[in-house]
Amino acid sequence: MTDVVEVGVAGPQGPQGIPGSQAPIASGPTSARPSAVTEGAGAQFFDTTLGVPIWSDGAVWRNAAGASLQDEGGSPLFDESA
Repeated sequence: MTDVVEVGVAGPQGPQGIPGSQAPIASGPTSARPSAVTEGAGAQFFDTTLGVPIWSDGAVWRNAAGASLQDEGGSPLFDESA
């Protein structure tokens, strides 16, 4: 019998295939948020100004609901009531 191993797939074992391992998640205020283009699709960032994780789609940062967190000019949007 041959074991099947999926390479490059992050699952319950974590990104390195090691149980319980996790890739570090960058974090910081909205003003220090890196470019979504530079970080690439799938990158995650914890925005401490918003208090939520966000993800890059390769063009803009999006929240968990899929809403863009950048205006049409590419400037970050943030909740001014926070």
